[in-house]
Amino acid sequence: MCGRYALDYDSESLPAAFGQWGINTSISSNTVNNTEVSRNNDDSSLNSEPSSTDTPTHYDESYNIAPTRQAPVFNPNKDEIRYMKWGLLPHWSKKPGTFTGYSTFNARLDKLLASKMWSGCLSYKRCAIPMSGYYEWLSGQDNKKIPYYLRRKDNKIMFLAGLYDYNETENLFTFTIITGPAPKNLEWLHDRMPSVLEVNSAAWKSWMDPTKTKWDQSDLDKVLTPWYDEEQYRVYQVNKDVGKVSNNGAYLTKPILKMDSERIKKDEEGEVSLLEGDSTLVGETSQNNKEIPSKSRANKKKRSIIDMMRQGSVKRRETAFVKKENL
Repeated sequence: MCGRYALDYDSESLPAAFGQWGINTSISSNTVNNTEVSRNNDDSSLNSEPSSTDTPTHYDESYNIAPTRQAPVFNPNKDEIRYMKWGLLPHWSKKPGTFTGYSTFNARLDKLLASKMWSGCLSYKRCAIPMSGYYEWLSGQDNKKIPYYLRRKDNKIMFLAGLYDYNETENLFTFTIITGPAPKNLEWLHDRMPSVLEVNSAAWKSWMDPTKTKWDQSDLDKVLTPWYDEEQYRVYQVNKDVGKVSNNGAYLTKPILKMDSERIKKDEEGEVSLLEGDSTLVGETSQNNKEIPSKSRANKKKRSIIDMMRQGSVKRRETAFVKKENL
């Protein structure tokens, strides 16, 4: 799932972050006038959108974006960024109070065609949500939740697949983030994961193609099935303060374990990553082709926090299975 994320750019600097990916875009004024139009979810007819002047034109960076908050959404149909409310409110709803935003902030990949709320958006209202990274909570001992942060190693913004809609009754743009089953190498953290779109990949091009208006489940699975590349992304434990929405600040996205901090520092300096703790391999070379000497205690490698969590998760499942069998 994805219920909290960070974006280290305000509305003025965000277009430059898109530019790092070669995407030329601009921020919408969020003032919707009577001549601006958008496609209806159910067919290709056009609906005029009434004026709106109560939406601010500047947004600050945020390190703790939660459902019901305003956040930027990239609309490929217009090559623009518009700030929308997180938690989709369908265009056909005449009773907005029935959609709180907390119940529609995620859309399941396997339900996109089955739900009227999602299926209508698939034709013309697909989007991508930019972020610096997102948070996920691991269930630890005594059901305590341990927050982790996932981001790109190169610190560029990442994109999640989403859907958006416009509700005329509320004069409001809203969006949702699509999630699916977590890949094997990230199941230790959570059984679900948002659908990450890699810029210029086949999946990106298909999802962003405005001429593609018909989708079946095989198309959706091919484009949106979650994946996790450990060579491009990293995940690490962060401060539990992120659990409270009112807390904000860059410190929320920083690793709290020395082991993770040192590994990230070495990665970002262009040196070879630590394999496990601070041990290295004999004959291993860095990017400048200088040999790294072995260490006398290299055979006593420290396990990373992720490895420990993975093993702990497996042990908890095995214990639960044994208890169940003995009942």
